[in-house]
Amino acid sequence: MEQIKKKGRPSLNGSPMTAAERKQRQREKLAGAGAKTFSIVISSKTAEILERYCEITGTSRLEHISSLAEQAITEWAAKRNKLTNGESKND
Repeated sequence: MEQIKKKGRPSLNGSPMTAAERKQRQREKLAGAGAKTFSIVISSKTAEILERYCEITGTSRLEHISSLAEQAITEWAAKRNKLTNGESKND
């Protein structure tokens, strides 16, 4: 016999989990997968641009912010390597 999935919030010890409990479970799951959690604050204008970009490209905010962070860090590391290898900023 097929079991019917209950609707509503997932339960923990027989009672529905609170939003804080669900968020904590999500953080633990991500940490177990080796992910790190960061909170950021952005301006309303930046948030609007980000939301629009995500709508147009079909990407999530997380995907886009992660991509931007990786790109910025890669560029920073390349510049840093140039500077530490004796090249000037103007090269």
